[in-house]
Amino acid sequence: MQLLGLLLVLGTVALESCCQFCFKKGATSDNSRRWIVLAISIYVMQVMLWSYVLHLVDVSIAHPMCSLSLVGVALLSLFFLKERLTAQRWMGIVLIISGTTMVGLR
Repeated sequence: MQLLGLLLVLGTVALESCCQFCFKKGATSDNSRRWIVLAISIYVMQVMLWSYVLHLVDVSIAHPMCSLSLVGVALLSLFFLKERLTAQRWMGIVLIISGTTMVGLR
């Protein structure tokens, strides 16, 4: 995979993670409208970037790498929402990272 393609895939992963974080904040915050509008705005940017990613990268590589957004959401939840990650979840994170690395290396 080209370096630009990899960076753009990681950009979509970051946007998706932030989007899900904002949806969670919107569901639990007093300022829910602000968080939901922010989440939708980020989602629109993510979809536009994803369309460009699919132009550059095979979907059979790009789509499995999107599972890294699960890792991003878990880490954002840990640091900013103070959610607890169990040993089982950490193992899942390791497996996701290992799997996406294998897919990315071909």
